Amino acid sequence: MSYKIIEQKDQGTLVEIEIDGKKYQTFAVCKRDGIEDANLDDVVETFKQSIINPPKIIPVDNSAKKASGKQKLKDLGLTDDEIQALIGA
Repeated sequence: MSYKIIEQKDQGTLVEIEIDGKKYQTFAVCKRDGIEDANLDDVVETFKQSIINPPKIIPVDNSAKKASGKQKLKDLGLTDDEIQALIGA
């Protein structure tokens, strides 16, 4: 894998890689308190993999929890209007 170092700073390194003809940049932080704690090649490879295989974000369905919460508030004796005022729905 090849990459181009754009800029070196005390905080880290700005690198650029090309994937399928498109250029991507990332700021790699490999040192902490002056001590290297990550290899730049490994950080860039991980970044490359995140571009090639982006993580899948799965939406969470909270409708069952919301209904359960409403029922619990009803069980505590709250009216529908009081529940709506508390949770806005």
